[in-house]
Amino acid sequence: MEEKSIWPRWTFWIPIGLIMTCLILFIINISSTNWVGLAYGENTIELGLIKCKDCPEAYESWGMECFAKFACQAENSIGFCKSFDDIYKASSGFISLEILSGVMGMILLEKLIMLLAGKYFGSEAYLTMIGALMLFFHTLGVSLWFYLSEASYDIRCSEVSENPLGTSVCARSGPKLAIFESFFILLALFSIYLTYYHRDDDLYQYSDLTQHRIIFGLKEFYWYLIVLFIMIANAVLILFSFLNDKWTIRAAVNKSWIGSITHCNKCNDNFNDLPWGCLASYECLIDKDLGTCKMYSSLYAASNAYIIFQSLALAVSFLFGYSLLMIIFGKNYGFPYANYAYAAIIPILNVIATISWFGESGAWFSNECDKAAASFSTTPEICSATGPLLALISIPSSIAMMIIFILTYKKRASSLDSFSMRELT
Repeated sequence: MEEKSIWPRWTFWIPIGLIMTCLILFIINISSTNWVGLAYGENTIELGLIKCKDCPEAYESWGMECFAKFACQAENSIGFCKSFDDIYKASSGFISLEILSGVMGMILLEKLIMLLAGKYFGSEAYLTMIGALMLFFHTLGVSLWFYLSEASYDIRCSEVSENPLGTSVCARSGPKLAIFESFFILLALFSIYLTYYHRDDDLYQYSDLTQHRIIFGLKEFYWYLIVLFIMIANAVLILFSFLNDKWTIRAAVNKSWIGSITHCNKCNDNFNDLPWGCLASYECLIDKDLGTCKMYSSLYAASNAYIIFQSLALAVSFLFGYSLLMIIFGKNYGFPYANYAYAAIIPILNVIATISWFGESGAWFSNECDKAAASFSTTPEICSATGPLLALISIPSSIAMMIIFILTYKKRASSLDSFSMRELT
């Protein structure tokens, strides 16, 4: 049997660089404002996945959902209604799948760095599955975007629409970059296959963890299970907070409403459910000094901050969860300092997200909203509801998870440690 050639360890820098490039392309493409051109009559609106490229300043915080709802509400905008609605659905689907692809890329990058350092990274099947999922989610997202948006690179897209009342949805550079990224991910996965196949197994010294120590009356194995349970419960709390439809309550005699983290129900007389960004632009277009303009703008900024930081916390929880599973299975997994960092970063992000929301929104837990409603007050009060309560509960749970893990993990012992001690004695 022919012996395989051994490549030096530094060759793992090649797939690491390619995966990092894929993640950079992912960020660039998500934030790109050149995804689609909506041609109508002699005009064209340039749109990104999230925002409009050349819209007036008053609409700078509008997403595709805002355009879709307002277009469908307006008269004589049948073509706009369908086009904006299709683009909104396509963008939402692509962003969701692209985020999943990005998370898979982060996990894959972590495993490659472990391979480069000669650390235990998990099974070969897991490495293959993560790479395949990264490509699958991205390719599915691109296909879904073209299918839902009905965009094309047809030559008619470079010309004005022949029908003054009709619209043409034209793909721009964003979809091209997304297609290019698919081939780039394939190249990265192929380089991983080559470098992994030609690795030097003698450079990897894996060891098992011995989990028979008694810590505060329990075996450390059970403490790790407790940490995993708390981490999963904390992630569920964050997800429930995203889905909760009662974040803010406004009570006044002239208008009362209940808002979620992203939307408001009955804030506008013409729409039952609008994002905070739409409401902020709509009110500020009338008068920037209006109290509702400032209020909706604050809630829009608060929701963005909360979603960003808690989404990062969920991504880190995914990485930390796999580390915990490997530790529970008795493997000396990854980098010890990275495991400590994962446990600490999650509560830090929880705290930042929650403080950012309360600080930006100006809302707090209070019975003033009930008083205002009972007394028919004309002074609006913004009060917090069950959503912020879930956010606050996640903080002590994540801090408890961090403390238990650090105290338990500090006392770990590996089979190599035990072997060294026997040799010394």
